[in-house]
Amino acid sequence: MVAKGHVVTGGSGPGGPVDWDDVEDKPASFPPSSHTHAQVDVTGLGTALGAKANAVHTHAVADTVGLQATLDAKSATGHTHAYADITGKPATFAPSAHGHAIADVAGLETELATLSGDVGTAQDLAEEAAQVFIWDPGTSAYILSPGARIYIGPGDPGTGVLWINVDPS
Repeated sequence: MVAKGHVVTGGSGPGGPVDWDDVEDKPASFPPSSHTHAQVDVTGLGTALGAKANAVHTHAVADTVGLQATLDAKSATGHTHAYADITGKPATFAPSAHGHAIADVAGLETELATLSGDVGTAQDLAEEAAQVFIWDPGTSAYILSPGARIYIGPGDPGTGVLWINVDPS
């Protein structure tokens, strides 16, 4: 082992190889210091960079293998289908039972205003109509009058809303 500050003399030349374990007071690590290199100082770097694509570039559709076939298999944006071509749809669309307030039925309030006098019960309307079919006297009737076909059904016990359908003829 060679001690620090000790000079080995003798022999010819600068001395022989020294085993790393025999070097005293060496640092535990050798962190790199910040530094740069010119591109020409890095072997093959210019050639490697020259073979790369620019960060911003484009390709024609024909230059990308299989792209046109993939695009051809897609649907056009905004396309439509005929109703008959739609599979798995229900055969019927049965309406669900529901009611509407008078204000929610376009033109109903105006049509009702044209009826003269007190509307009263379905029986009262039936007596004034040209042709009447009564299902439940006092609660529901179908009236054919000169100006409209009117169905008046029983009120909803929860809301008191009377079911009326006016079909102008």
